[in-house]
Amino acid sequence: ESRRFFLCQKFKGEIKMSTYGPLKKRSVTSGAAFAQFEPLKSTTEGTDGQELTVIKSSATSSVIIGVALDSATAAGQGVEMALPGSVVLMRVGSGGVTKDDYVGIDGSDATEIATLTLSGSGTTNRQVLGIALRTGVSNDLIPVMFNPFITQV
Repeated sequence: ESRRFFLCQKFKGEIKMSTYGPLKKRSVTSGAAFAQFEPLKSTTEGTDGQELTVIKSSATSSVIIGVALDSATAAGQGVEMALPGSVVLMRVGSGGVTKDDYVGIDGSDATEIATLTLSGSGTTNRQVLGIALRTGVSNDLIPVMFNPFITQV
């Protein structure tokens, strides 16, 4: 018997549902303000190793560990973060994205995504955030299979 799992994400007060699969998430603490669906990187680890503080991505070199499922208006707030292996909504940068593209941090806005061309022969490390599951233009929210890895471009 086939079962469908529903992915629910809140967007502007509405629950958005999808049948992509279960959402893997973790509660974290905000290190600064950030918006919902922005890529997050870690800043500090609590003394017991259980508390994780995150901030939004600041550059293409940021190592992204999750995607914000909530927004934070200040440091110290508890928020939910999607973990690798989840399908998450992410905001498209000015260059647009095509379905099935590998996507990473946009060079002009580190809180948005852009298509990455993977040559495999470059010398610059870049983090691929995942694969676009829909085509989108600037400022669209599109589903991305969030499965980050580092490669050279």
